Parts: sequence; structure tokens; C-alpha cells
Amino acid sequence: MSTTTKNFVLGETPLPVPGKPSPKERKSPPLDAVTPDHRDFYQVDPALYIDPRYRQLEWDRLWTKTWINVGRVSDLPRVGSWLQAVVGPESFIVTRSAEDRLSAFHNVCQHRGARLVSDDFGRTSVFVCPYHSWSYDREGRCRSITDRDLFCSESLSGQLDIRQVRCDTFGGFVFICMDQNAPPLHEYLDDIPDLLAGYRLDELIVHNDIMVDLACNWKTMLDAFSENYHVHIAHPAAAGLVDDREVQMDFYPHGHARRITPIAVHNSRKGAVGPANPAQRVMLEAAGIDPESYDGDSGTVRRSIQLAKRAMTGRPAEIYGTLTDNQLTDDWAMNIFPNMHWSIHAEGVLLLEYFPHPSDPEQCQLHIMVLGHAGMNFVNYMPPSNDHVESERPQRVRVRHDDPDIIAIVTQLLWEDISLTAQVQRGMRSGAFKAIRLSEHEQVIRHQHAHIRRYLDRE
Repeated sequence: MSTTTKNFVLGETPLPVPGKPSPKERKSPPLDAVTPDHRDFYQVDPALYIDPRYRQLEWDRLWTKTWINVGRVSDLPRVGSWLQAVVGPESFIVTRSAEDRLSAFHNVCQHRGARLVSDDFGRTSVFVCPYHSWSYDREGRCRSITDRDLFCSESLSGQLDIRQVRCDTFGGFVFICMDQNAPPLHEYLDDIPDLLAGYRLDELIVHNDIMVDLACNWKTMLDAFSENYHVHIAHPAAAGLVDDREVQMDFYPHGHARRITPIAVHNSRKGAVGPANPAQRVMLEAAGIDPESYDGDSGTVRRSIQLAKRAMTGRPAEIYGTLTDNQLTDDWAMNIFPNMHWSIHAEGVLLLEYFPHPSDPEQCQLHIMVLGHAGMNFVNYMPPSNDHVESERPQRVRVRHDDPDIIAIVTQLLWEDISLTAQVQRGMRSGAFKAIRLSEHEQVIRHQHAHIRRYLDRE
């Protein structure tokens, strides 16, 4: 087995970007330098994906200690606006408590434990418990206790306000952290904000919002979106647009990672360069190039699309003007540790988040969100909801992995991953399966496992 840790999975071919790479495109230090203990994870024990003891350990030492994205700032437009976020066994309320401040706290009444809100979004000046009408203000402070005179002092001793959690934002995303001792969000994200500045993430509009209950561990789904190795067989449509053997991988402190995947290129697994394939022709047409009269081949499509986008005027020129040539076509796949994945394109972002089940290590919840720049077309695998009107925020859709209509809701490409991860989870239960074996294609997975273990090893 090769033990190379170069940023490209195989070979030394640079990204096909004319001229010198932008500082934002330059490779990070190699994995050995950033996460030397990744070598402990060439093989991984399947128990990490199955055993309830690990589920509990992850909750106690990982989920409660890291920054977790729970929504968009745009979902909290006015004072009193709130959203509910469920992470494992906990529920949180994030609210705009003042014009310039967001506050977050546990969604639990201090009387008998009822949840104060049950909807995804709302707006209020006071949170009233639906069980016995205790009330709390937008900072989680207890403001009234119904029939307070019937409670003795012993009953009402201790903390009556709801425990707050830390709250911060980046790129229009709202993050919370249950650990008061964790580093600030800007320190936790390290170089990520600078790398992504050109995409103007804070301006993105929500175009689709889906919650999917899955029959797999949260890491099983995370792993699927941490490598390109499976694309050639699992995603036949996408295989016509990418070469999964040439992917730039970058590694950052705190477990974050990036993969830059050139899009609309010739796939070396397909043999010699030839005419533009059907998938490339779709992208040519989307860029305003007539595929019927296109005189290039499958090896020149990507550059032709970049040049066509550079020549555009109006709204596209405004969006594309802050991006490098690479960013005009390619997929910048950012993994924000522990559970957030951005598939970033010039026109928008496919957000995937993987949340643990409250009690079952072999279930999880996948949050899919499509975000785009106003007035821009989407890349073909992340369309808006069918009834979406750009001026209105779409309702959140909930679906199970075994729903017969799921493909129509999540798109074919995402369904291919959802169905495969369910099979993988079942296979990991086999007594004949002793180890997950990770290649140089799967360096990001090793990087993530090393950082998960660092949290689990803490007391």
C-alpha cells in the first residue's frame, strides 16, 4: 500500500488553471504535517459506526465541544425571529434578541422539561411553555411562573433561566457551541473564511431545505462526501464531468478539509480525449455555448466554459468578478469539522450536514440545503424546490430514506449516495467485516477520524 500523503491523490499534475494558482487555490501543507496521526487510520474499526458506547462518547466529548451550524442568518430577519435546531438529543432556540444580536439557548422549560417551541421557525416577543405557561424572554430569562404563590422556595431554588449556549456567525451561517471553553468560532475556522471570501456566502438565498432520516451512522454519510473515489461507479452522470483521480486535497487545523475537483474535464478512466460528452454538452449550453457548433473536445470544455463566463455581463459578471478561473467551474468541497459539508460553486452552494440520532448509532439525519445567488442559474445537481419562488423562503421538507418519492425530492445524485450508505451500514454489521481500509483517495476521511479520536481521548 502506498503511504504517500501528497495533496493530489495520484500523480503530480497541477490543477488546469492558466497561470500561477491564486493564493486561495494553493495547496495546504501535506497531511503528514497537519495531522500526523492520520496514519493510525489506514484501517478503522467498524465498531466506531455501530457500537452504542461510541455514540455516547461522541456526544459527551465531540458534539458538546465543537461549533455546529444550525441555520442561516437570513432566517432571523427581525427582532423576535427564531429558529429551532435539533442536534442529537438536544433542541435549541436561536433568536434575534436585538437588532444587532443573536442569542441561543436550550429549548426546554425549567418547570417540567417541555420544549418551548416545536416548529422550525417563528417570531415572538416571549416564549411561553405550552404545558403550564411559564414564560421566558428572548435571552432565555424566566419572566413569569403561573401561580407562583403555590410554589415553595425549595421548588424554585436554583437556576430558573434557560441555559444559554454560545452563538456566532460566518458567511451568513449561524453556529452554536455548548462548550464555554472551546476556541472562538473565527479561531476554530482558521483559514476557511479567507479561502471562501470570493464566494460571498453571506449573500446566498435559501432555495431548498430538506431533512432526511437515514439508516446509517452519521459518519457513514460524512465519509461518502469526503472522497471522490466512488464517483466513477456510483454516479454515472457525474463521471462524465470529473476525473476522480485528480483531486486537490487540503488539510487544516481542527479537522477541516478541502477538495478542489475540476468540473467539465475529460475523465481519464474513459480512455482517450474525444468529443464533448452529453454531460459536458449540458454545461456548455448553460454557459451560453452552443454544443452543436462547439469545435473543441472533451479536454477543452472546462476552459471554454471559464472564458464564456468571464465574457458575461450584468448579474453574472458581478458574481463571477470576485472569483478565480478555477472557481468559475470547479467544485470546492469544504468539510467543516465535525459534520458540515459545502459543495461550493460560483452560482451557489449545496450544504449537507449529518446529525447523530438521539439514541441509535445506526441512524442519523441528513440536512440538505440549496443556496444560490439571486438571479443565477443552478448547477444541475442541486435544483431549487419544485414550487420555489425566489422572493420567498421555501418550507422545510421532511422525508425518510425509504419514502417511495425520495428521488424526486433529493435528486438522483444524492439518492445514489443515500441508497449506497444504507448498504454500507448493513455491511459493517457483518461478522466477516473486520476493518474499513482507507486509501490515498480517502485521506480526508483519515484526517477526520484522527480529529474525532482527539476529542474522544479527552476526559
